Amino acid sequence: MNDREHMQTMVSRLAHEIRNPLATIKSGIQLFLRFTSEPEDLTKYLVDAVVATDRIDAAIVRMRLLLSLVPRTSSIFPVSRLMDSLERQFPEEPRLSFPTNDDHRAPKVFVNFDQIMLALTELVTNALLYSSDTVEVSWAAEGQRTVALHVRDRGPGPPKEIETRLFEPFVAGPHRGIGLGLAIVARVCELNEARATVGAREGGGSELTISLPRV
Repeated sequence: MNDREHMQTMVSRLAHEIRNPLATIKSGIQLFLRFTSEPEDLTKYLVDAVVATDRIDAAIVRMRLLLSLVPRTSSIFPVSRLMDSLERQFPEEPRLSFPTNDDHRAPKVFVNFDQIMLALTELVTNALLYSSDTVEVSWAAEGQRTVALHVRDRGPGPPKEIETRLFEPFVAGPHRGIGLGLAIVARVCELNEARATVGAREGGGSELTISLPRV
């Protein structure tokens, strides 16, 4: 798929994502005007309208974030710095676990720190959404050229019908999010010569991995 086709696909999916909530708002107003005189019915329609408009706003904000991702200056730093920053970002999340790594032997990577932190945060947020159990975040050196960041959960895993399309824009799981989190991860990886993958975790759940270039 070339850049033009990719943009056309994203615009088409964004239009679909916006039109659905707008249809909810419109149908609620029409039903109220035609058939409703009870205050509690008005409250229900107004609540539905607020939820729908929030979804539109979220779709636009997330799409702007995705489109704002452009090449940035990379730097060399130990991968443990990402773990430390992530732990500070979720200070009161009891479900997050950071298995002990030897920080003194942490390999160094060459990427844009802020963009990789954004991608890692998206993966952790996604895992916490789908799992009520512990979410583990760790790193592991893979040979001399790659360092892998692993986010492991005990959620249900992606539905089979979308598992090959998870990193495409507006592909959402059963929680019906906007479907842009993993697309943001994929874009960050593209900009940093990294790679994102998702697979089943032994014993149940998912394992999402970002493989970074090692120096």
